[in-house]
Amino acid sequence: MIFKPLQYDSGKTKDLALAYGETVAKGDPLMFDSGYVKKADATETSAVRYVALEGDTCTATGDTILAVETRGVEFEAQCTANSAQSQVGTITNLSSVAGSTGKVSNSTATGNIFLITQTVGPAADKLVRGYFLDRVNV
Repeated sequence: MIFKPLQYDSGKTKDLALAYGETVAKGDPLMFDSGYVKKADATETSAVRYVALEGDTCTATGDTILAVETRGVEFEAQCTANSAQSQVGTITNLSSVAGSTGKVSNSTATGNIFLITQTVGPAADKLVRGYFLDRVNV
């Protein structure tokens, strides 16, 4: 699971229409594309509004996936590299590295998707906690 919600209200869960042919795993960040959700990747530059609470592959129009709204929810997140205390307070993007898409990019480059508020466990565990930012590009 890439993103694990730590605490959230039951009213924050929703069934969302999944894009046809899209495969999503539990914990994947989601983005909207033409009214349907799909796994968010490094091309997402505004806001990740939902995280999948289940995995699914859309094989028919109208398939839905259970997701949690990200606003106000703290998440434990997988990083692309070892976590470091110096990353706390950094706002990052999602990774574009092959095999790590959808994870937090904890390189020295800053972004505009996820705020890292603390590291979790040993650096080699590659885990951080934080919040998705609620931003919309205009």
